[in-house]
Amino acid sequence: MLKNRQSLTKRLCQLTRNPIEYQTAVELWWWTKYSNGGLRLSVEGLLVLTNDIELKSYVWPLPEPLKVTPGILLKLDRKLANPYYIRFGGKKEMFIHELILFAEKDATFLALIGSLDKFLENL
Repeated sequence: MLKNRQSLTKRLCQLTRNPIEYQTAVELWWWTKYSNGGLRLSVEGLLVLTNDIELKSYVWPLPEPLKVTPGILLKLDRKLANPYYIRFGGKKEMFIHELILFAEKDATFLALIGSLDKFLENL
């Protein structure tokens, strides 16, 4: 997929079953609304990509829940070049339980390494 979120969103808008305007898609599908933001999906974005567009997704459950830090969220935003979704859990949703990726290469690499920190260091 494309790192450029603007062109990616426009392309995905064309693939949806129900027509959606670009600006509406940006507001609904992405976690951050800034044009230079990363490719982290909102719940709505995850549902559109998996159910409506039917893109192949790869779920990687973390071996142990990982405490959310701004550093990890920034690394994910800066390093992942394809859409992804973070499933949180635990008390006050403060732990990452699994990552849903939309790139087979990243998913395979992450599964082989087995550690989110090492995966992000080696991207």
